[in-house]
Amino acid sequence: MRLRFSTKLVLAMAALAAMISLTALMVFYQFSESMLLRAMNGRLVDVSHAGTFLFEHSDREAIKSLTADVLADGKPRSDDELRLEPGEIWQALPEQRAQQRQSDPRFLRLVQLLRRIKASSTRNTSELRELAQTGAGDEEPLISFAYLMVPVPEAPQHRVVMFLADSDYQDFDADGDGVISADEEGNRIGTIYSPPAAFPAMAQPFKDGQIHTSDNWYKDRWGTFISASVPIKDRDGSVIAALGVDYLETGDANKLRQLRYVAAALTAGAVLVSALLALLLAAPLNRPIRALTLGADRVSTGDFDVHVEVTSNDEFGDLAKTFNAMVDRIADYANNLEALVAERTAQLESANAEITGLNRRLRNENTRMRAELDVAKELQAMVLPRASELSSVAELDVAVYMSPADEVGGDYYDFLPSDSGLVKIGIGDVSGHGLQSGVVMLMVQTAVRTLWLSGERDRQAFLALINRLLFENVQRLETHRSMSLSLLDYQGAGQLIVTGQHEDMLLFRVNGEVEQIDTMPLGMPLALDSDIADFLDSAELQLQVGDVLLLHTDGITEAENQQKQFYGIERLSETAQAHRGQSAQQIVDAVIADMRRFIGEQEVFDDITLLVIKRQ
Repeated sequence: MRLRFSTKLVLAMAALAAMISLTALMVFYQFSESMLLRAMNGRLVDVSHAGTFLFEHSDREAIKSLTADVLADGKPRSDDELRLEPGEIWQALPEQRAQQRQSDPRFLRLVQLLRRIKASSTRNTSELRELAQTGAGDEEPLISFAYLMVPVPEAPQHRVVMFLADSDYQDFDADGDGVISADEEGNRIGTIYSPPAAFPAMAQPFKDGQIHTSDNWYKDRWGTFISASVPIKDRDGSVIAALGVDYLETGDANKLRQLRYVAAALTAGAVLVSALLALLLAAPLNRPIRALTLGADRVSTGDFDVHVEVTSNDEFGDLAKTFNAMVDRIADYANNLEALVAERTAQLESANAEITGLNRRLRNENTRMRAELDVAKELQAMVLPRASELSSVAELDVAVYMSPADEVGGDYYDFLPSDSGLVKIGIGDVSGHGLQSGVVMLMVQTAVRTLWLSGERDRQAFLALINRLLFENVQRLETHRSMSLSLLDYQGAGQLIVTGQHEDMLLFRVNGEVEQIDTMPLGMPLALDSDIADFLDSAELQLQVGDVLLLHTDGITEAENQQKQFYGIERLSETAQAHRGQSAQQIVDAVIADMRRFIGEQEVFDDITLLVIKRQ
C-alpha cells in the first residue's frame, strides 16, 4: 500500500515518541517499583520487629508448650508426608483436634497478639480491646496477614515449617459471594507449609536468627505477597518461632498498578502530541514535494514548458532548480532530436562502411596467412624422416608420433642413416609454438642434414656449429626463440653416443630395469649464446637386444587434465614399461592412447613428439 509523505512522517514521529516514552517510563516504573518494594519491605520489617516485643515471657513459654502439644497430637510425619512441593500445604492435625487446639487459651492469646500487630500497621490507633477477624475496615492495614511459624523436627534443613497461629485462621467470605474460595480459607493450626521457591528464606530465621524479607512479589494459594520473617527468641537466645507478616498485592497501599495507568496515559499523550506536531510539520514539508511531483507528471506526458516554483532556501529549493534545469535540457534535446538522429545515422553508415572494408582486408589477410601456414606445415611434413628411413637400420625398430599444437609446430626429430652404417638421430623443442617456432625448427633440420651430408663427424663441433647458425638467424629475425636439442650417434652393435641438452631419456632394459638419463650436463639450450663449445659433452649408452629407448618433448609430460594435473614422466615411464615387450609402434600407440585418456576433453597447449627406439 502506498503511503503519502505526511502519513509516513506522522507514523515515524508517533513511533519515535512511543518508543522514547515507553523506554523512559519503563525505566521510571522499574525504579519506582524497586523503591516501593524496598520501602514496603522496610515497613514490614519495622512493624514485625516491633511486634515481637509484644510477646512476653509467658507468651514465649506458651509458644513452646503449644508447639509440643500440636506436634504430639499430629499425624505421623514421615519423610514422604513432609516432602512437599514449594508452596504446597499438608494438614498435620485432624479436623477435630485442630478445632480443639484452636479453642485453647494459649492459641487464642497468640492470635490476639498477631491481630494487634496487624492492627498496628494502620495510621490510626484504637483502644486496647479484643480484636476480631474482619474484612476491610475504614482503613486497610499495611499487613494483610500475621502468623507464627515453628520448625518441624522431622524435616531436616527446615525444609518445611508448621503454622502455630494465624491472625486469619478462620474461613472468611471476604467478597460476600457466599462461597469460600481458596484464598478465603483460614490457615488453621498445625498446617505444614513448604516455603515458596520465590521466598525460600521464609524458614531462614531458624538457621541464622536473622530477619529476612522477600526480594520481590511471590505467589501462593492465598495470593501474591511480599513478606518478612522475624525470629522470636527465648531467653537463652534460641529461636523458638518466626513471626511472619505479609503485604497483599491487592492492598490499597499498592501504588504500582496506578503507576501502570499513569505510564499508559503518558505514552498515549506523547504519541498523540507527536502525531499532531507531525501533521503541522508535514504541510510545509509536503508542499514542495507535491509541486515537484506534479511537475514530473507533466514532463512524463511530454509537456516541457513546466517550471516548478519552490522559493524555500533549502534542499527542496536546490532540487527545484535542478529539476527546472533538467527540464530545459530535455526540451532542447527533444527539439533537436531529429537533427541528432540524422547526424548519428550518417556517422553509423560511415562507420559501417569502414568496418566492412576492414573485414574484407581481414579476410584477405587471413586467407594469405592460412596459405602461408599451409605451406610451412607442408614444408615441415616434407622434411620429416620417411618410414623407409626409420626402418633402414636392421638392428633398430623405430616408431615416432608428432602432433603440433598449432598449424606449424616447434618440435624437431630426425633420423639420418649413412652409407658407413652410422645413424644420426635428433630430437629437440623450440620454445613456444606457431609460425616462428616452425621456421626455427626448419632451420635446425636443414643445418643438421647439411652438416651430416658434408661429412662432419665431430659430435661437439657439429652441435656448436648448429648453435652458431641458429643464434645469428634468431638475431636477424629479432625474436627470442631458443631450442633444446640432443643428437644421438648410433655406432652399431647397440652403441649410442648422446650429445646436447634436452628432456630426460628413458631406457627400459630387457631385464625390467628402468634408467632415467639426465641430459642437463651434456649441453645448454641453443641460440642463447654464439659459442657454447665449452658447455658441450657426450655420454655413451649400450643397448642390449630387447632394450627400449624412449625420447620425448615436454608437450607429453606437461599435458594437463581438467584438474590441472600433469601427465608427468612417472606415468609416461609406467605406461611404456608395461608395453616394453611389444614393438616400437605399439609402445607409441599405447602411450599416446593413455595420455589422451588422461587429459580427456582438455585442450592440448604444446607440441607433442614421442620417439621410441628398440634394439632388435
